[in-house]
Amino acid sequence: MEDVQPGLAALLHPVDVATFLTEHWPDRHLHLAGDSWRQLIDIPDLYEADRLLNRWSGDVSVFLDDDYDRFTVNGPLALRLFRRGTTVGLIGIQNQYPELGTWLDRLGFDLGLSIASKLYGIVFLSARGRRMEPHFDTNLNLVLQLTGHKRWWLAPNTHAPFPTRVHTVAMAGPHQELVSYLNGAMPTAMPEGAAVVDLRPGSFLFLPPGIWHATEALEDSISLNFVVRLECWAELVCRKLHRILIQDVAWRKPARGAGTLNQAVYAAGDAALEALLPMLRAAVDRAGVADFVGRALGCSKHARFRFEGSLVTVDTLKNGATFDCSDADARFLAWIANRDEPFTLSDLAQHGHDWEGFLSIITTLTAMEVLYVL
Repeated sequence: MEDVQPGLAALLHPVDVATFLTEHWPDRHLHLAGDSWRQLIDIPDLYEADRLLNRWSGDVSVFLDDDYDRFTVNGPLALRLFRRGTTVGLIGIQNQYPELGTWLDRLGFDLGLSIASKLYGIVFLSARGRRMEPHFDTNLNLVLQLTGHKRWWLAPNTHAPFPTRVHTVAMAGPHQELVSYLNGAMPTAMPEGAAVVDLRPGSFLFLPPGIWHATEALEDSISLNFVVRLECWAELVCRKLHRILIQDVAWRKPARGAGTLNQAVYAAGDAALEALLPMLRAAVDRAGVADFVGRALGCSKHARFRFEGSLVTVDTLKNGATFDCSDADARFLAWIANRDEPFTLSDLAQHGHDWEGFLSIITTLTAMEVLYVL
């Protein structure tokens, strides 16, 4: 594949992105045995357990019988546990290997997701014979098999499609939120008719959100997952509706009488909400698509920009970041720092900024809450 670049096309080759989005997105898995992405992830540490875990500077998650029964240790101890037959995971792998952040930024864009979406990388090291019990997640996973052989079992989730909570067969029962829309009893084992997928070095797997899956490492295995925390339409609308409602002082008053065991204030709470509900209906009626989809960005006035040669430091009350900038990057950050009004991609283009070239900066500033989606 000529001129291959990080992004969805590199992972899917030879399947084109349009075919993937039509035939597999968002709920049908895709397994590919090709390795077009391997030349772009040339990070030797990722392919050697000893090297990776001895150099890892953060905590390592140690997984027991399922994805949610875990504890954390340091890298060298994680290596010992892996050698003794355990699965360990390095969550936030892009923090130590920033080149993987480029992948995450581009994948979020290619999938058409909000720049406020949470994307991160996990490297799983699974010892031979180690299994992960049947479960489903709310996240989307793009799985790259780096070394070894891992077998997956996959089944559609007909019990709670596109779930808003995770579940594993090891749990005593499903979360009450799942119960509210559960279709029948939750299985206690992998649903019948599960597809079997074998991942070997160079394999790619698109694991849709909510799909039932279980794994077994048939050899010592290292895999890289690009994980996407998806926002559903219900979450989006509720979040944006909150922004609309708080413009009126009546909605900002304390919700006394709601969610309390004090029966003496029930009547007052009911009366207050009865008065607000017509205002809610009116707000929804006035709102249009543009009020919810978020096509503009604003800049926090609490952010402080410092320009020192090629270095630009951005500080907030919570965190900070320093960018080693090209002249174009520095001009772009200065434009943001001096901007009083929200802006769109069209505004960037009109001011001579190639927004696609600044994708990494935009996503970093959004994660820092310096930029926010309107």
